[in-house]
Amino acid sequence: MATSNQAASKPERHRISINLREPTKARLDELRLPGQSYDGFVQQLLSCWKENQKGRGRQQQDIRN
Repeated sequence: MATSNQAASKPERHRISINLREPTKARLDELRLPGQSYDGFVQQLLSCWKENQKGRGRQQQDIRN
């Protein structure tokens, strides 16, 4: 049995579920690395998306100038 001090020292991991259509999951499975978690792959996708959006912002500024 864990004491309150032991429980407080461990970080909590909250998990949620998201619904995906089968073709979407199949695409994720095709693209992620062997052994890579879905969470890790989604984090990687989000980082790439964010970098891409930064580049688009610079391109739009160049067009305006």
